[in-house]
Amino acid sequence: MWPLPPAPRPRWLVLLASAAVLTALPAMAHAAPSLDQAPDPTQAAAGIVEATNAFRQQQDREPLQVDPRLAKAAADFARFMARTGRFGHRAGGSTPAERVRAAGYDFCAIAENIAFQFSSAGFTTEGLSEAFTQGWKTSAEHRRNMLLASLTETGVGVAQGTDSGRWYAVQIFGRPESLRRSFSIRNAADVPITYRVGEDRYRLPPRYTRTHYTCEPAELRVQWPHEQGGERLTPDDGAALRIERGGGGELRLRGR
Repeated sequence: MWPLPPAPRPRWLVLLASAAVLTALPAMAHAAPSLDQAPDPTQAAAGIVEATNAFRQQQDREPLQVDPRLAKAAADFARFMARTGRFGHRAGGSTPAERVRAAGYDFCAIAENIAFQFSSAGFTTEGLSEAFTQGWKTSAEHRRNMLLASLTETGVGVAQGTDSGRWYAVQIFGRPESLRRSFSIRNAADVPITYRVGEDRYRLPPRYTRTHYTCEPAELRVQWPHEQGGERLTPDDGAALRIERGGGGELRLRGR
């Protein structure tokens, strides 16, 4: 019996979050930094990466590696928003997924945080990095993106608008296509089996095999027929699961 075609592969998982902070301070109370104190965009971006990894370490997450393609996509979009004053994940008419792919990054999952900051007192490089990072850490959606364990790489861009004086930051998180997970499930029993992977429901006829692809660990829930109950587990990457009958005629799941 031929195996079933693989379960549909999700093209991508995209998580988005945006924020803005404007701080207008009395000009005489806070002097603007001199030119040699003005933030360096490259160093500010590096500071955001460093602070993000420190935050992940505090929350028992693995550090993110900087990918130059993600960094380019982030920097290009930050400069676009700074130049035009347009703010939003689709401000330039393209999606984060399109921008990342245009930079040559083939991904299984991505997330994007964007924000802008303004203060009439100005920023130092360290202060600007901290302002963006702290703002994202205190927002539920941004925090989620910063701490997703399945995301392994990042790229950050920072740019200032010439006319507005606003600072824009873009942080992209990615999991490359090469790290896509998979597992297979074969029905060696004599009855069709119904099961779910995440929120998707499937039916597997007898003597068929189906392969599933996921960007992150997903729960498998098997429902046995005839009131036998069911089983739940999170398959390991590359697992080859098998449904069969035991000596007493009960159905069971092997290969976990």
